[in-house]
Amino acid sequence: MSTGGESVESKRKINEFGILSLEITYFLVVFEQKSINGAARKLNFDPGNISRAIARLERNVGAKLFVRHKTGLKPTDLGERFHAAVVSAQNSFSGGMTTSTSGMRRIRIGFSSAIAYAHFCERWIGPLVELSLHPEFIVSPSFELVELIKRREVDFILSHNAPKFPGLISRPVAVEGVVLASRSGRGQSTLILHPDMLGLERIVQSFRYGQRWLLRDYFLIAKSLESSERVMGLIPETLLKSHPALKPIKIFAKEGRITALTWPGSVGIELLRHL
Repeated sequence: MSTGGESVESKRKINEFGILSLEITYFLVVFEQKSINGAARKLNFDPGNISRAIARLERNVGAKLFVRHKTGLKPTDLGERFHAAVVSAQNSFSGGMTTSTSGMRRIRIGFSSAIAYAHFCERWIGPLVELSLHPEFIVSPSFELVELIKRREVDFILSHNAPKFPGLISRPVAVEGVVLASRSGRGQSTLILHPDMLGLERIVQSFRYGQRWLLRDYFLIAKSLESSERVMGLIPETLLKSHPALKPIKIFAKEGRITALTWPGSVGIELLRHL
């Protein structure tokens, strides 16, 4: 079994910029090692945790990514395509970060998972390199990110909300459609939303719902919308457009804007001015 330091280094090389979810990071190692146990040895992690992470990823994708083989695990056709897509996205991101990090200042950036995939990776690599800023990413729901920036534990965040708080400088950076959707196109008995969407419930104030569920996985929300007419969900429009199974889903309320927030005097203000 490798040492803890080696496992951290292995994981860092796989997920150098922190842009991959834990499940996808594990997927890449399992794909490379062709077994759960091999991935566990390389990362010095519990095989059960890795196995459960792969199972969660397969549920989110909606199909098997690996099948058992006499030599271990073999990727399915979808697994091969999924791996190619992840590697392509990773290379696209890291290609913009080729500048050496020596001498670069650190910038602590917080963003929600929805905002990250919709806007961050492609749009802001250039500005970060030009400003000689080396990013450290924190992924949390927006309301938690606001608390982090209040405590000055991050320099710059992206939020669907623009809180009024002394010392914050904000600027709208992109319009992200936050949509209320259901299969039937009208309000239903259960509202499902990601914690990142808390505070945006004004969108559904005119619609009746009996209970509210919080799910921290947008794809689980998507699956719920896909399978039941008795739920409505509050999700980013980009997810609705990029998730093929959700094409029949109807949008019946929409609003939203991404706001960048930073402290004056921090390196975050330089990125804000550059955008």
